[in-house]
Amino acid sequence: MNAAHRESIPRTPSAATAAAAKLVDEARAEAGCEPLTVDPALAALAAGHSKDMALDGYFGHQGPDGAPLVVRAARSGAPAATAENIARGPADPQALMNMWMARPGARANILNCGFHSMGLGAYFNGSGFWWTGDFAA
Repeated sequence: MNAAHRESIPRTPSAATAAAAKLVDEARAEAGCEPLTVDPALAALAAGHSKDMALDGYFGHQGPDGAPLVVRAARSGAPAATAENIARGPADPQALMNMWMARPGARANILNCGFHSMGLGAYFNGSGFWWTGDFAA
């Protein structure tokens, strides 16, 4: 990685999620979809899931108690999220987007023009970022 690229990587989860949200909307625009509204409740849900995965040492769409996304969203008071992308490792939001766009399910979630809001969350545990993107109609 060159020095200029290294300097462009956000240093905090909030900066990283803002940069990732911008990239999600750019990909959606190229596909003819409207931009997504960043919903604070969905962002809190996503951030909590990222933190849970990092601290509890698992990688999956269920919460620590086995609850799926729709249950976790209902418990948190977030809008009815129906799709979720997760990733582990990249600090660079562009690397995250490359990873998600290479996965058919994650790509389909990002390019689903029926979604109107999202929440992105990242948690840094010292060895890398844990990412969650939750999407709602």
